[in-house]
Amino acid sequence: MIDSARRMARTSATTGWAAWSWIRDRLEVWDTGAELLLPDVLVDLCFRLGRELRPVEIWFEKDGLDEWALQPLRHEQSRRRQSLPLRAVSAPWGKVDFIGGLQPLFKGGEVEFAKPMAKLAEQPLVFPRGRIDAPNALAYALLLRPEPAVYKAFDARDHVGEGDVVGGASRSGCR
Repeated sequence: MIDSARRMARTSATTGWAAWSWIRDRLEVWDTGAELLLPDVLVDLCFRLGRELRPVEIWFEKDGLDEWALQPLRHEQSRRRQSLPLRAVSAPWGKVDFIGGLQPLFKGGEVEFAKPMAKLAEQPLVFPRGRIDAPNALAYALLLRPEPAVYKAFDARDHVGEGDVVGGASRSGCR
């Protein structure tokens, strides 16, 4: 997730970003940051994340992004002949409450960091004041949290027989 900021003033919001995976019920944070970024640096960040982390999707908060960064990203994808899995999403209402939704996960010890992350460590200390762009980007993980299985002990090998239809294809071959 990338929550871009368009201005570069000392008091401006930063471009916050976070890369994570849900592993069972735990949030694994692979990388995060929050800096004042010019568009060319933001484009380079996107390609670096794509190369290093191979994300399923790279979400952008479109309320702050719109064409400001999507246009240079499209041009750079064409120039590099590389496609990035970009997806523009709307910002949720109530940024402070949105970020606060992470609190139960942190309190419950359900968040793990793959490495030390300075911005994610320092910004929550001033929450809800100051720059909180890295935690804001991470809060989007709550929107992408997989739903729990209806029956946690379900195992298709025990409950789906040979020839039964699963997802439009039979186990014995495609339909």
